[in-house]
Amino acid sequence: WDQFDPQIQRELGGAMFYTATDYIKANRVRTILQREMEQVFRRCDVMAVPGSQNRPRELQSPDEARARYDEVTPSTTRRGNTSIGNMTGYPALVTPCGMFSESPTFPITIQLYGRPFDEFTLYRAAYAYESATDWHKQRAPLAGG
Repeated sequence: WDQFDPQIQRELGGAMFYTATDYIKANRVRTILQREMEQVFRRCDVMAVPGSQNRPRELQSPDEARARYDEVTPSTTRRGNTSIGNMTGYPALVTPCGMFSESPTFPITIQLYGRPFDEFTLYRAAYAYESATDWHKQRAPLAGG
C-alpha cells in the first residue's frame, strides 16, 4: 500500500466505502450508458470529443505540478472525457489537435471513440487525422530548458 502514489491511495481508499447496492446501481448506469453508445455508433463510425476538460497551468517541476494538481483539481474532474470509455468499455485514443493560444506550450487533444472490438477503424481515423495535420509532430519546450 505504501508504494502507491498518495492520489491513488485516496481514490482506492474511498472505494472501501461503496456498498453492494452502490455497485449494483453503478452497473445499471453502465448498462444505460452502453445502450446510449450503441445508439451513437448506429449513426457514425467514430465519435470525437475533447481530450481534456481542464485548462493547462504553467508549472516548473513535477513536484510543483503534483502539489498544484492535488490542490486545485477535485478528483471528480481529473479524468477529462476518459470516463466515457472507463464506464462503457468502448475503445478510445487521444491525439494532439492544437495548442492553447494563451499558453502555446500546452497541447489540446481530441479523444476518439470507436465501436467495441473495432480498434482498426479507430486507428484508421486517427491516422487519417494525423496525416492531414502536423499537430502530432509539434513538441512543447520543456520547463527549465
